[in-house]
Formats: sequence, C-alpha cells, structure tokens
Amino acid sequence: MSSKENCSVWIKKLSTVFLIILSLVISSGLHPVSQAQDPLPLKVKTVTSFDGTPIAYRDYLCENPKGVLLLFHGIQSHGGWYERSSQMLADNGYCVYFPDRRGAGLNQQNRGNLTRHEDLVRDSDVFLDLIKKNHGNIPLFLMGVSWGGKQALLYASSRQEH
Repeated sequence: MSSKENCSVWIKKLSTVFLIILSLVISSGLHPVSQAQDPLPLKVKTVTSFDGTPIAYRDYLCENPKGVLLLFHGIQSHGGWYERSSQMLADNGYCVYFPDRRGAGLNQQNRGNLTRHEDLVRDSDVFLDLIKKNHGNIPLFLMGVSWGGKQALLYASSRQEH
C-alpha cells in the first residue's frame, strides 16, 4: 500500500471516530460548557514508558468492545477534561485509553518539557502495546483533540506498519 493510500485509510478511520463521538454528544444532550455536573471518579493509572518515565493515563473499559480508541489531548489540556465523553464512548461499546502527554497533566516529571518528537511516538508505542495486550486484535482508532491531532498523525505517519 502506498503512503498516499495509507494516509487515506487513516483519514477515513479518524473521520469515523469523530462522527461516532459527535453523534454520542448530540444524542446525549450534553453541552460541555452549559451543564455543570459532578465530576466522575478518577480512573488514573500509570504505565512506564520506554525510558523509565511514568506516564499517567485514564482508561474507560467496557465488555465486548466494538473497538478501542487511543486519544491524545491538546497542548493546554489533559485527559481529565474528557472524562464524560470518554465514559460515553465506553458506555456505547468503545474502550478508551487517554494518556496525559509526557510533562503535562498528572505527569509531574519535567513539566512542559518535550525535547524530541520521537519520545511522543515511543510513548504511543507503549500504549499500543498495552492495548494489544489487553484487547487483542479488535479495531483500534487514534484520535487527537487540537494539538493532540498532531500526535495522532505523527504516530500514524511514522508507524505505518501498525
């Protein structure tokens, strides 16, 4: 498969996930700014990345999933901002893994510091390995919110074999 065809496949997958999320939000009647609700209990776990750095993440699991989403947050946010939408996805049959980017969110080591983009790719490898170990060969989707979209595309373009 050529790079152009592979890119087209990823764009279709990302578009599908976006439409799923959009339809869930619309059908639920949730409006993130206008409806304040009690926060969900934290589901924070930690995985050790390739260089020993602990990476905090949240997971939202379900029985008999249709697929798994690995979500990446924006530059000023963290996975906790998306607890409700992640839980909605899990309630509708999609497991969600939402790591806080290295140096952001609940990751206290080297705050705000990312010296090499390759570290993001290798951190993503760790999560893909975890997802494959936990879920086998079910469909996997990468999705990024705002700046996190760069991380998803960086991973998809540099790890086309996955």
